[in-house]
Amino acid sequence: MPPQRKSWFLIQVYRLDRRLFWLLLIFVAGQSFFIYKGVETVPFFHWGMYSSAYPAKTEYHTTGLAVDDSLIRIDQLKEIPPGYLQSILDRYALLNQQAFHDPILDVIHHRLGSFPAFETFAISRLTDPPNSPQRFEEWLCKYLGRNEGVASGTIKLVDCRYAWDSTRFTLINYSVIDSFHCTR
Repeated sequence: MPPQRKSWFLIQVYRLDRRLFWLLLIFVAGQSFFIYKGVETVPFFHWGMYSSAYPAKTEYHTTGLAVDDSLIRIDQLKEIPPGYLQSILDRYALLNQQAFHDPILDVIHHRLGSFPAFETFAISRLTDPPNSPQRFEEWLCKYLGRNEGVASGTIKLVDCRYAWDSTRFTLINYSVIDSFHCTR
């Protein structure tokens, strides 16, 4: 008997299940398009994400809270994990720096601008609503009222600068990003 020729995987799939073949082909074509456009999609990442060492820093910045000029330790607040609260504060600081223009709007418009229905849907699902600064301030006042007993006072969102001295972080200084007054 002569030896059988091995055929490619896709040819075998085509012979066994044509719907699966076309699904795989569309997936490969779509993923190739995303790679060409430079869009990272899970689980496929670009080499540029991991191709260089992270540079050492002498100073670190983080967004913090101060109530009546005394800093609050975010890691000691209750109800919300510190990392989650930190990401909320960082997001608000970013939006405040950009006059509350959500940067994701530009990405959505660039990628979906020629598909108005998809663009509108993405904007409604992925961006902060126009009244988010007021909603954030109300939420933060209530949250700090429950956790820190802040019935009223001036809350400041601050940019804290820290230095690392091989054993711990030391606060260098902080500057006010935004402030608002809580009343009950």
